[in-house]
Amino acid sequence: MFNRFLAEHSFSEYKFNPNMFPTVSDREFWKSFSDKGYVEAAEKIIDYVWPTVRATDFMEFIKSGKRISERVHHEKITNLMTFAYAELVENKGRFLGQIVNGLLAI
Repeated sequence: MFNRFLAEHSFSEYKFNPNMFPTVSDREFWKSFSDKGYVEAAEKIIDYVWPTVRATDFMEFIKSGKRISERVHHEKITNLMTFAYAELVENKGRFLGQIVNGLLAI
């Protein structure tokens, strides 16, 4: 379905703003970023151990409908975003290891 969409549509018909997603090198944007709390939040969890979702958690969902794995997954995504925004704001490389850990854990 996606391949058919790509074959039938040209991205040139869309008017993308190249500045829609600022890069880390856009220091003017990141210095003016409104929420500076990400660096402090990331510092508090710098030693975060990325949890795994166990097969038994998925099995429990099938049996009872309890969404144990959903909470763990949400926590990982939230922490990954915290590390990513903190690195974008600070740009010192302090949080890169945790960003890579989070990407692999998710």
